[in-house]
Amino acid sequence: MRSRTRAREAALRYLYEYDAHEGTGCPSPDAYFTLHKVPSEVGEYALRLLRGILPERESLDRAISAVAANWGLTRMAVIDRNVLRIGAWEILRAPDVPPEAAINEAVDLVKRYGSGQSGAFVNGILDRILSEARPPAAEIPAPAPAAPPALRETAEAEPSVGEGPVPVPGEAPGAGPETFAGDESGAVVPAPPPDSLAQKRSARGDGKAKRKATGKGPGKGLRKEPRKRTRKAPGETGTPPPGPASP
Repeated sequence: MRSRTRAREAALRYLYEYDAHEGTGCPSPDAYFTLHKVPSEVGEYALRLLRGILPERESLDRAISAVAANWGLTRMAVIDRNVLRIGAWEILRAPDVPPEAAINEAVDLVKRYGSGQSGAFVNGILDRILSEARPPAAEIPAPAPAAPPALRETAEAEPSVGEGPVPVPGEAPGAGPETFAGDESGAVVPAPPPDSLAQKRSARGDGKAKRKATGKGPGKGLRKEPRKRTRKAPGETGTPPPGPASP
């Protein structure tokens, strides 16, 4: 068991006797720890607790009563209210003790010496005291709303100063794949658009029609007329009759 846990037990024993005798006939904390032979490493923090709780017991009781709905201190068990005083003092007056650790230690202490319901009761009271003691959390400013998509695209597309294409010597400013310099004045004239596929097909069809009309084509000459054949009468031959013999 740690020394501060034992110191809280020693302080609870003294507060129990002090509360039972209503502060009369009870020895001082130093004499009490000497009488009961409390080790110095334990008595040091136990004396710190008692020297802080006893002078401020009334203010601590008011802080407890303010958050204990329908529970006056006189209705509480002696162990419960003195554990609450130890925990409340550590939360409000001991900056070196984490508040959550003070609550956990108080709950463990009252479970060892109190009733079965004392742990939940003490935990609820001290948690409310801690909530009242802590300052409200600072308001965190809401993040700025995001720009609409159209504005973001415009901002990303707009070049910054010094950016842009490097001009080519002899080329008009702004000239690119779709423009060219038209005259000496420097005016930029749009370049003619490239022939579309439909225009190419149309020109190809016109050439075929023209070659068909003229009878000309690549690698061909004029068409020859077919030779006419005459049919011969029966008995005729293709060899002319012989002439008269010479004398």
